[in-house]
Amino acid sequence: MAKTKQQKEAIQKTLAEKIKTAKSFVISTYSGIKVSEFDDLRNKCREANAEVVAVKKTLLRRALLEHGIDGLDSTAVGGGLAVIFGSDEISPAKIAVNFAKGKEHVKFWRGVLENKVISQEMI
Repeated sequence: MAKTKQQKEAIQKTLAEKIKTAKSFVISTYSGIKVSEFDDLRNKCREANAEVVAVKKTLLRRALLEHGIDGLDSTAVGGGLAVIFGSDEISPAKIAVNFAKGKEHVKFWRGVLENKVISQEMI
Protein backbone atom coordinates (compact mmCIF):
# COMPACT_ATOMS: atom_id res chain seq x y z
CA MET A 1 0.00 0.00 0.00
CA ALA A 2 1.33 3.41 -0.97
CA LYS A 3 2.13 5.91 1.75
CA THR A 4 0.00 9.02 2.07
CA LYS A 5 1.42 12.50 1.70
CA GLN A 6 1.16 13.00 5.47
CA GLN A 7 3.08 9.78 6.15
CA LYS A 8 5.83 10.83 3.73
CA GLU A 9 6.05 14.27 5.34
CA ALA A 10 6.36 12.65 8.78
CA ILE A 11 9.14 10.34 7.55
CA GLN A 12 10.95 13.28 5.94
CA LYS A 13 10.67 15.29 9.18
CA THR A 14 12.07 12.37 11.19
CA LEU A 15 14.97 11.98 8.74
CA ALA A 16 15.70 15.70 8.89
CA GLU A 17 15.89 15.50 12.69
CA LYS A 18 18.25 12.51 12.52
CA ILE A 19 20.45 14.36 10.01
CA LYS A 20 20.52 17.39 12.30
CA THR A 21 21.60 15.43 15.38
CA ALA A 22 24.00 12.93 13.76
CA LYS A 23 27.70 13.75 13.66
CA SER A 24 28.09 11.55 10.60
CA PHE A 25 26.21 9.00 8.56
CA VAL A 26 26.81 6.50 5.78
CA ILE A 27 24.39 5.77 2.94
CA SER A 28 24.42 2.38 1.22
CA THR A 29 22.21 0.17 -0.88
CA TYR A 30 20.59 -2.75 0.85
CA SER A 31 18.92 -4.73 -1.94
CA GLY A 32 19.84 -8.39 -1.68
CA ILE A 33 20.37 -8.29 2.07
CA LYS A 34 18.41 -10.93 3.97
CA VAL A 35 16.11 -9.81 6.78
CA SER A 36 18.30 -11.66 9.29
CA GLU A 37 21.37 -9.78 8.01
CA PHE A 38 19.57 -6.45 8.32
CA ASP A 39 18.53 -7.37 11.87
CA ASP A 40 22.18 -8.17 12.62
CA LEU A 41 23.14 -4.74 11.28
CA ARG A 42 20.51 -3.10 13.54
CA ASN A 43 21.96 -4.93 16.55
CA LYS A 44 25.51 -3.86 15.72
CA CYS A 45 24.31 -0.28 15.41
CA ARG A 46 22.57 -0.38 18.79
CA GLU A 47 25.75 -1.67 20.41
CA ALA A 48 27.69 1.27 18.97
CA ASN A 49 25.05 3.89 19.87
CA ALA A 50 24.10 4.27 16.20
CA GLU A 51 20.93 3.67 14.21
CA VAL A 52 20.19 2.22 10.78
CA VAL A 53 17.13 3.30 8.80
CA ALA A 54 15.82 2.00 5.48
CA VAL A 55 14.60 4.94 3.43
CA LYS A 56 13.38 5.93 -0.01
CA LYS A 57 15.85 7.99 -2.05
CA THR A 58 13.49 10.90 -2.67
CA LEU A 59 12.62 11.36 1.00
CA LEU A 60 16.30 11.24 1.96
CA ARG A 61 17.24 13.75 -0.73
CA ARG A 62 14.54 16.17 0.47
CA ALA A 63 15.63 15.83 4.10
CA LEU A 64 19.25 16.45 3.13
CA LEU A 65 18.34 19.55 1.14
CA GLU A 66 16.57 20.95 4.21
CA HIS A 67 20.01 21.07 5.84
CA GLY A 68 21.80 22.43 2.79
CA ILE A 69 23.50 19.12 1.98
CA ASP A 70 23.62 18.67 -1.78
CA GLY A 71 25.67 16.59 -4.17
CA LEU A 72 23.83 13.32 -3.69
CA ASP A 73 22.40 12.34 -7.05
CA SER A 74 19.74 9.83 -6.01
CA THR A 75 19.40 8.50 -9.55
CA ALA A 76 22.95 7.13 -9.36
CA VAL A 77 21.83 4.05 -7.44
CA GLY A 78 18.95 1.66 -7.82
CA GLY A 79 16.65 0.38 -5.09
CA GLY A 80 16.22 1.61 -1.56
CA LEU A 81 18.89 2.98 0.70
CA ALA A 82 20.00 2.22 4.23
CA VAL A 83 21.39 5.08 6.30
CA ILE A 84 23.54 4.47 9.36
CA PHE A 85 23.38 7.51 11.66
CA GLY A 86 26.02 7.88 14.35
CA SER A 87 26.56 10.03 17.40
CA ASP A 88 30.28 10.23 16.59
CA GLU A 89 32.34 10.68 13.44
CA ILE A 90 33.71 7.15 13.08
CA SER A 91 31.16 4.54 14.15
CA PRO A 92 28.83 4.68 11.08
CA ALA A 93 31.72 4.07 8.67
CA LYS A 94 33.26 1.39 10.88
CA ILE A 95 29.94 -0.45 11.24
CA ALA A 96 29.25 -0.21 7.50
CA VAL A 97 32.69 -1.46 6.46
CA ASN A 98 32.63 -4.38 8.89
CA PHE A 99 29.10 -5.33 7.87
CA ALA A 100 29.92 -5.28 4.16
CA LYS A 101 32.87 -7.68 4.45
CA GLY A 102 32.01 -10.76 2.42
CA LYS A 103 28.73 -9.28 1.12
CA GLU A 104 29.14 -8.41 -2.54
CA HIS A 105 25.64 -6.95 -2.84
CA VAL A 106 26.24 -4.25 -0.20
CA LYS A 107 27.50 -1.11 -1.90
CA PHE A 108 28.38 2.12 -0.16
CA TRP A 109 27.03 5.11 -1.92
CA ARG A 110 28.10 8.17 0.02
CA GLY A 111 28.64 9.46 3.49
CA VAL A 112 28.20 12.77 5.23
CA LEU A 113 30.65 14.04 7.81
CA GLU A 114 30.11 17.45 9.41
CA ASN A 115 27.51 18.32 6.74
CA LYS A 116 29.95 17.61 3.89
CA VAL A 117 29.46 14.79 1.40
CA ILE A 118 32.26 12.22 1.37
CA SER A 119 32.94 9.60 -1.28
CA GLN A 120 32.92 5.82 -1.11
CA GLU A 121 36.71 5.78 -0.94
CA MET A 122 36.79 8.10 2.08
CA ILE A 123 34.37 5.84 3.96
